Amino acid sequence: MSIADSADAQIEENKRISDTGIDAFVMVSNRLAAESDNEDVVKRKIEMILESVPDVNFGLYECPFPYKRLVSSQLLSWLADTNRFYFLKDTCCDLQMIKERVAAVKGKSLKIYNANTATLLDSYNVGINGFSGVMANFHPQLYTWLHHNWNKEMGKSRMLQSFLTISSLYELENYPTNAKLYLHLEGLDNELKTRTPHHEMNELGKRITKELNLMTKVFEDYLLDKKVLH
Repeated sequence: MSIADSADAQIEENKRISDTGIDAFVMVSNRLAAESDNEDVVKRKIEMILESVPDVNFGLYECPFPYKRLVSSQLLSWLADTNRFYFLKDTCCDLQMIKERVAAVKGKSLKIYNANTATLLDSYNVGINGFSGVMANFHPQLYTWLHHNWNKEMGKSRMLQSFLTISSLYELENYPTNAKLYLHLEGLDNELKTRTPHHEMNELGKRITKELNLMTKVFEDYLLDKKVLH
């Protein structure tokens, strides 16, 4: 994934990472232009990168930091028409916009993955291809179940959607340290150190994480018909 700002640095970064044998390189939308720039600047930079690294395929992530740059449906359609973009991590959090984006790339190789839990089930109904969000670092098994069963078991899917939506608010509480603690509770022998400066987990944070872990197991049993939720 790109973290450089200038086109030359991004091209060099792209070449070096691609040499490792990756299947695709993910561009970050807010690294393609300044916040004050219009979308023409984004398109020109992408054209430059595509020309400079002709043998690489791409994805695009609408990262919210340091600012969120959403791509228009028109630009998304153009990206798909290059036949070199295969992935969009969608962070628009807007069901109508997601619907328009799905229509813009229909029948093309570019696939849309929703990063927002609250709109996930409804976005499956309008044609997104899957989930690509932070909460998959906590309970991926629940998102996997929803992905495979959203249109088969609507009652359970709606119940699960409600639980996932409420749980996703925990993303705002000391992430990614809380995710590392959660994985530790799952048996992963990891430390709670992260590369970004975060406070250590206090006792309340640890308690909430343990409760989320417990409720995840309750929902796993529910989905497998081992437990009834009222």
